[in-house]
This record gives sequence, C-alpha cells and structure tokens, in this order.
Amino acid sequence: GICVACLGSADCPVDAWCLDNACVPDVCPAGTAKCVEAGTKSVCKPDGSAWQPEACGGNQACANGACVDPVCIPGAATCTGDDLATCTADGLAWVSLPCAASAACVDGACLPIVCAAGSAWCVGSQVVTCHAKGVSVGPGADCSATNNLCDNGICTAKTCEPGTKACQDGKLATCN
Repeated sequence: GICVACLGSADCPVDAWCLDNACVPDVCPAGTAKCVEAGTKSVCKPDGSAWQPEACGGNQACANGACVDPVCIPGAATCTGDDLATCTADGLAWVSLPCAASAACVDGACLPIVCAAGSAWCVGSQVVTCHAKGVSVGPGADCSATNNLCDNGICTAKTCEPGTKACQDGKLATCN
C-alpha cells in the first residue's frame, strides 16, 4: 500500500477538502451563498470544493446571497409626497428623488407647475380651476347654465340683465 493524506473530505482539516487523496484548501466557505446574477445565486458545496449556481424561482431576484421576491415592478414610478420614486431594475427597492422646484409629482411623473395651485379664474362664463398641485387647469362650473356670471373664478348672481338700461346716479347706464 501507499500512504495518502485523505480518502475523503472528512479526513482533512475544516478549511480543506480531499482531491486525489490530497487535502486542498477550500474554494469557498461551506454552505455560504453569493449572488452571481440578478436571478441566480451560487451556494458553496458542503465540502467547500466549489460554487454551485442555483436559479431563483419565478420572478425572484438574488440579494445578499438569497433569492427574494421583488417589492416593485422594475421601472415603475410613483409619487411619495413631492418625490418621484422609481423601482430599481431588479425590482428590489424604490429610489426616491425630489422633483425640480418648478415641478410637482403627480401620477408617477414630475410635471411642470403652470398655475397657482387651487386658484380659479373666469374665461367668459366658465370657471377655470388650477389642479391642487398646480400642474394643469380644468373646467369648473359654467355659470351661464344657472343664469349667473363668472366673477374672479366664482359664479355670482347677476345684478341686472345684460343690455338693459337704467338710471344710475342721475346717468343712463347700460348693464353689461
């Protein structure tokens, strides 16, 4: 017979494994895991001799050596207060950035502010209102539908019928 250093990894020190009857240093710490790609982790063999790739299941991604479920859809965007939050490419986190000072976050986008938030004004007999964050305008009430006038963004009752004439302070006045 011949003398050999080992017949199996159990014959070697804890940080080595048996290869061709010789103890060789471990390639990796037994049982540890690391990420090699977004959807693949590598787990060190129990004897420390090699890394073995393991695909993560379904739509999972690898993070810190573990397969985890995504928290968001990659590339998705939403608003968190006045910040725009975008989902990372691996779906594992949201990254928030503030919109510019001249913009507001609405429905997952930074939109330019075009008017004073919540303000209202008139266009003819139509009330026009500014979006709560100042990013758009929209129609409000049509004052003429209720036989009223639009005045500074508010429907108000008419004080006279347009075109009628009357004396006012001793002068002829025409209602407009």
